[in-house]
Amino acid sequence: MTKDTARTAIHIRVSDDLLTLIDQVRIAEKHSSRADLTRTALRQFLDNQGDQVGSRRHFTKSMDKRMDRLERMMMQMQTNQSALMILVAQLNTDILAATGKENLNPADYVQDAFNVAQEQHDNIQNRSSQVLATLIQKSQQAKKNPPPKPEE
Repeated sequence: MTKDTARTAIHIRVSDDLLTLIDQVRIAEKHSSRADLTRTALRQFLDNQGDQVGSRRHFTKSMDKRMDRLERMMMQMQTNQSALMILVAQLNTDILAATGKENLNPADYVQDAFNVAQEQHDNIQNRSSQVLATLIQKSQQAKKNPPPKPEE
């Protein structure tokens, strides 16, 4: 706890039996005072409350969820990568069949596959740009001409 942190006193009443247990734990755990033991016990209790936003358990649970999500995304990316590799192999086979170049030099083979992929990529980029431009245009028109408000 920093020196700048304000402290508030909390007074509690406990039974004699509970006080005896507190003193036994304080001595066994080498806490300097009952207040020190009480603060430590209260902090441990609060840190183990899973639904409390500031607790360590809440932090751990939220971090675990994020890690699980990242792992799922990574697995999906690996699956996509495998599928992409299969598609590239199929594309390469199609290029060989279409060009009739069964004895194509491997470097030329890869270059041909890359050229086809680049052409398809360019087509997708152009279409995406057209769709985006249309959406922006419609959005700007909607801002200039908002629909009329219904009469009450």
